[in-house]
Amino acid sequence: MCSFLAFIQYNKFLQFAGMIQVNFSKMRYTSRRERRDFMEFIREVNGRRLILMADEEYQKEAEDMLTFVEEYFEENWDEVDTLIPIHYGQVKVIPKGEDFQVVVQNYEHKLLDEWVEDFSYFLDIIRKTIQTGKRTKTLGRLIPFRFDGPLVIANHTFEVDEWYAHRFDDETWYIAPIDQTIDPQPLEGNQAYEIFPDYPELYEVMHLPTDYIILFKGHEIVSVLNTDSVDVWN
Repeated sequence: MCSFLAFIQYNKFLQFAGMIQVNFSKMRYTSRRERRDFMEFIREVNGRRLILMADEEYQKEAEDMLTFVEEYFEENWDEVDTLIPIHYGQVKVIPKGEDFQVVVQNYEHKLLDEWVEDFSYFLDIIRKTIQTGKRTKTLGRLIPFRFDGPLVIANHTFEVDEWYAHRFDDETWYIAPIDQTIDPQPLEGNQAYEIFPDYPELYEVMHLPTDYIILFKGHEIVSVLNTDSVDVWN
């Protein structure tokens, strides 16, 4: 069974959507890949400044994330630098000068021991799962699935164009070719963070309820079948 704390935090996070506005200032950030516009989102909590950075397009998700972190730390400033489970992953708050910076693990590059200030990738994951919940009318029934969640992957799955993912219990996804004549053995075990960055379409569906089946063609979601085998995607 998934962590009850993670489940509660995920649902509380959804409740915060659109509830509060924050102050922000635009800044520039230069990465090795490209030059991008970032925003610095700021929240005052008991006289302390919480700062979160993300691309401007994720303003709403950044505000929601700060609301969650603000509530967590309103009475728990002694827990700065403590891991906070939220949605797919975990974040923490670290001192930065006189302020406090919210940072997240580097899921984009599969580096769990590296913490980054840029929340854009993580907030995009959150946005996609919520959009999928709305599209499939499962928003109130989503089940958390985290970066360290187990995947069971059949042999040759990512070598073929048509494949599927089946959430066969709350904790595990099974991924295999649609063509049942392909020998699924040997099965391979992975954690989500090892596979999802290469197949980001899996982020969109990872919180869908148990026994939902998703059909893919390449990197495109073709159908989402509910427990009655009804396509709730199209």
